[in-house]
Order: sequence, then C-alpha cells, then structure tokens
Amino acid sequence: MYKTIYNYRRYIEAFTRFFNSDFTNINSINHKTVSNFRSHILEVRQCKHVTWNSYCRHFKALMGFGIEQGLVIQKKIHLIRC
Repeated sequence: MYKTIYNYRRYIEAFTRFFNSDFTNINSINHKTVSNFRSHILEVRQCKHVTWNSYCRHFKALMGFGIEQGLVIQKKIHLIRC
C-alpha cells in the first residue's frame, strides 16, 4: 500500500515540476498540457513508452478519483487523451 502512495506522489510531483505549479487547479489540464508533458517525458527525459504509459495510468486513476469526488468535470476529462 505504501508503495502505491509513493508512486502516486512521484507522478504528481513530476507533473507539477514540469509545469512549475502546485497542481491545485486540476481543471486547467487539457489536451495541450498533457501533450506537452508527454513530449517532455519521451523526448527531453528520453524515457521509454512504457514509462509514459505508467504516468498515463496513474493520471487516469487520479482523474477518475477526482470525478468521483466531484472535483473534476467528467466531460472535460473524457476529451483528454494520453
């Protein structure tokens, strides 16, 4: 269980570092921000696609939680593709 929490924190920290923000406005995430982050992971950091897939899975799970809690607009999230 602790490793799962650690992984979620690690992925969120990487995203917030990239955008130099505190990740408080989750509704500001859109296709362009995800695309820029993907390019950063794959091209700048030169990570493998499997690493990007891990980021994507974790963000989808977090967004799903946000939808369940009423923190994120569901329609908007479905428009964003990893």
